[in-house]
Order: sequence, then C-alpha cells, then structure tokens
Amino acid sequence: MGKSRALNLGTGSFVLLGFAALFFLTTQTTSRGLSFASQPHYDVTAKFDNIGDLKVGAPVSIAGVEVGRVAKISFDSREFKAVVVMSLNSRYNQIPADSDASIYTQGLLGGKYVGLAPGGADTYLKDKDHIDVTFSAFVLENLIGQLAANFIKGKSDAPTPAAAAADAPEPTPGPGPEELVQTSARRMLTELDANRPIYAKDPAKLDALVANVLLPNFDSEYAARLVLGQIWRTATPEQRKRFVDAFYHSLLRNYGEALLDFTADRLVILPYKGDPGDTAATVRTEVKKSSGEKVPVNFTLRRTDTGWKAWDVVISGVSYVKSFRTDIGTEVQQKGLDEVIQRLETEEAGGGKGAPGKSVTG
Repeated sequence: MGKSRALNLGTGSFVLLGFAALFFLTTQTTSRGLSFASQPHYDVTAKFDNIGDLKVGAPVSIAGVEVGRVAKISFDSREFKAVVVMSLNSRYNQIPADSDASIYTQGLLGGKYVGLAPGGADTYLKDKDHIDVTFSAFVLENLIGQLAANFIKGKSDAPTPAAAAADAPEPTPGPGPEELVQTSARRMLTELDANRPIYAKDPAKLDALVANVLLPNFDSEYAARLVLGQIWRTATPEQRKRFVDAFYHSLLRNYGEALLDFTADRLVILPYKGDPGDTAATVRTEVKKSSGEKVPVNFTLRRTDTGWKAWDVVISGVSYVKSFRTDIGTEVQQKGLDEVIQRLETEEAGGGKGAPGKSVTG
C-alpha cells in the first residue's frame, strides 16, 4: 500500500515536471519572439508553394546564424501561395536583394525554420522588399506521389521556369502581365502555324523567331543573376556578360523545339487574378500535349522601369531558374565559373543541351 502510494506520487510528480518543462519551453520561445520584435528590425516578404508546419516566431537564419524571426503567415488567394513576412534584425542590413529563401527542418523531428542564401546583387534587402526565389518545405507525401506517378507512366516530369518581385506601384509602361504573355504567344504561334516546316528544318531560324519575340520581354540579366547567386558578386564584368548570353541561349535551345508542337488551340491562357498595383505577377497557362494531357505552364514576371518582364517559367511545378541555379551552383563550385561558361558556349555552338528539363509536349 505504501509502495503503491509512493509510486503514484512519483508518477504524478514526473507528469507535473513534464508539463512545467513544456510550459517553460513555450514561454521561452514566445518571449524570444517578442523580445526580437522589440528590437530595431525591417520586414521582408516571400511566397512559398508549401510551408509545411512553419509557425510564426520560427527562426530566420543565414549560415546557421539567426538573423530574424517569422512575423506573420497568410494566404494569397490569387496565387494560392503561403505569404511569409520575416522580421530581420537591423544589424543584418547588408543581405543581397537577390537572396533566396528556403524552408528547412531543425534536426530529424524539429520544427521548420527559414534559411536565407545570399545572392550576388550589389543592393541589399530593405523594409517591405520581396524575396523572389523561394524553395518550399520538403513534403514526403508529394515526393512519394511523384515517384509513384512517374513509375506508372514510365516517364518523369518536365522542368522549366517561375517566381516574382520588385517595388514601385506607379503606372508601368507597356502592356500588363496577361496581355504581354498573350500577345507574345499569339505572335509566336501565328508565325509557327504559317511556316512550321521551315522552322522544323532550320533550328537557327526558330532560335531567331524566339529571340525576336521573347528577348524584348525577358529579363535575361535578372534571371542569370538569380541563377549565379553569390557567384555573381565576384564575377568580372566579362564573365557576367558571357554567362548572361550563354544562359539566355540555353533557354532558347531547351524550349525552342517544344514550340514546334504548339498550336493556337493547344495553349490556353487562364484568367489573370493579379492586382494592378503588384510588382510581381504570375500568368498561368495550360498546354495540351499530344496525349491530351494538360500541362500547367506558368510565367513569372516582374515590374521594371521599362515595363513588365518575364524572368522565369514553371512547367508542372518545376522552375527553370531554380533548376538551373541548383545545377550551375554545384558545377561552379567543382569546376569554376570560366569552365562552366565555356561548356555552355560550346553546347550553344554545337546545339547541345545546357539546361535542365525536357520537352513539355510529349
């Protein structure tokens, strides 16, 4: 009887201590977030396709060093994305404006946090800025679903470009995002429909057509800078120019041939839901493959002083810029920037493939 009472008391004390510890940790986490909010800080925003169980108050870090906290999480009902506002400590006021944001997990079973990877821009993030390139939380169920679908179909999904940002709600010269994509697509498809056999035989003419229609509306330097990230900062002006040219031509080479299978009735531009005051936009389209399958192809644009410019394309959820950035970053670390540029230029001259992705048309 005495032993039983002592055991019950011990168990009860253990449970109480457990609750006390949990309460302590909760108050500590909350107080850390509150104490950070009271310090001088500036807010930046990023949009993610999926944030997992990221919570307000979660850390924001660079190279493992905490530089801020997640201040607010909301949902963008137009783009169907999670909007994360991060409060960054004012001491860290030289974070490059083209840095990217990723959602990671602390340890095997830890909570989510936001990691920033510095870019290569000479300008820095400031209050109310928007981070363009984001990498969503890893979702195991999605990966398993993709692998299962690929296994059943016997083929893998195709990559390509997507994203957004900038700051200046003043009237923008030129057409709006939807009109820009629609006009460019119509020009391209009309010309292809009229001279498809010629372009099928002569890749150089196809490249010239894409360059004529796409180049004026595509922010090649901005996209290339995002791809290189921090490497852009140390690259020489000559290296930057060569990389921008090689990167742009790889885009033409990888997706130019896919246009040969596009006809006016196979491309549908979905209704645009953006706000006229936005500085970033996503125009959603659908392309019907030969099999009848509909493939989402989304164009990401940013507002510039000369008008709206596209800088990324996302096919079936895979971003061209993000895919290229991952591959190029690893290769540059292993071989150096000059060798990577040389490879891209060689492939351009020989007509090889220098970018990730496959044809969307199938």
